[in-house]
Amino acid sequence: MRIIIKPSGPKSHNARGVELTLPASKAEMLDALDQAKIPYGSSEYLLEAHRDSPDYVKKMLGGLLGSVVYNPSLAEMNHLAERIEQLSEYEQYTLEGVIKIRDSCRIEDIINATHNLQRYSFYPDVVGIDVRIAFICFFLALVVLLNRRRCAAPAFLKS
Repeated sequence: MRIIIKPSGPKSHNARGVELTLPASKAEMLDALDQAKIPYGSSEYLLEAHRDSPDYVKKMLGGLLGSVVYNPSLAEMNHLAERIEQLSEYEQYTLEGVIKIRDSCRIEDIINATHNLQRYSFYPDVVGIDVRIAFICFFLALVVLLNRRRCAAPAFLKS
């Protein structure tokens, strides 16, 4: 997982970000913070998803929304990257699906999800389920509407 670290604050609008590949050692993280001109111990920095990052990382860091709603710490991101690295490919697909269906996309929730993936199932062969459900809902709504108006049903609904 690659991220970009940028300083935040009034003097940082032209600051160049520094790329960092996670998980990283403490020395690598400190070096990246130093290169980004962020003082040791400061929490005044922004993390941005690298363009090659998975969608759920972009969502979590605000990259898909265009604004950073919640900025996780570098240590939290590193811990998440370590957790994701330990997951199998199947578990990573499951995690991505869990993140897509959840309302909250805080890093704590994602880290917790990595520990509870056994509660979810991933079915890679199931596609287009949303379209089928939408069609069924539309069809049922049409039937209800016709019954309320007591209209003649269209020819394609008559058997």
